[in-house]
Amino acid sequence: MIAVRFNDPGEFADELRAGVPETRILRLTKQFQTTQFAFRHLYAIATFLRKGEIIRLEHYCGQIWGIEFDRKFLQKADAILDDLTKIAEELGLEVRAGVYEEPKRGK
Repeated sequence: MIAVRFNDPGEFADELRAGVPETRILRLTKQFQTTQFAFRHLYAIATFLRKGEIIRLEHYCGQIWGIEFDRKFLQKADAILDDLTKIAEELGLEVRAGVYEEPKRGK
């Protein structure tokens, strides 16, 4: 399976509008990536399937330290996902949690 990746939410939104997903499902989630330090990286993730491709947004929103300052990064991720939810509603798509991922190779 081929994956098309975006980092810019606007470019991803344009791609979403350009062709309706074959499953009519847009998957949205926040993803936390643990590091060796005391913080985690926060990403807004969105995926959909179209013509055998996984179309993926992976937008970095900031570092989560477990302090009050984290709220601004969480709000940033929520705002991106909320905007994509509105576009999905306009297109008549169902929004679900999770991500579409490429299958693991070589097992």
